[in-house]
Amino acid sequence: MIFPAKLWQRFFARLIDGLIIGVPIVFLLSFTVGYDFVIEPRANFIFNLFMLLIVTVYMITLPVIWYGWSIGKRLLGIRITHVNGQDVTWPVMIKRELFILVVYTLTFGLFLLLSGVMMITRKDKRALHDLMADTKVTDENAE
Repeated sequence: MIFPAKLWQRFFARLIDGLIIGVPIVFLLSFTVGYDFVIEPRANFIFNLFMLLIVTVYMITLPVIWYGWSIGKRLLGIRITHVNGQDVTWPVMIKRELFILVVYTLTFGLFLLLSGVMMITRKDKRALHDLMADTKVTDENAE
């Protein structure tokens, strides 16, 4: 039987992925470009846009080429699949991540909170972006 991933697993997987991407890029840019992101607001804005682009590309690409896994998801034993159990495709992941990026930002996180409530209360643990993209996140270690 396949069990849905829990909210805490999904949260920490995303956090791990963000750290895996974010920390090396901050160090790389700080040492190579020499910007002080705290002091220079314009550099901070450009950096944030750059990070947003890199994280979005990572969150779309890795699950498509690695059968639903990202590094954080793999470490926590969860993976993204299509609702029918098939591997996710480029269009599915683009739709899913752009929904996360655009809708959650435009609603100032309100729909993100709603998704959290949905992941806690729904039996299938699917969030708004899962429903919209026809995906689910499964706990591959649960029995």
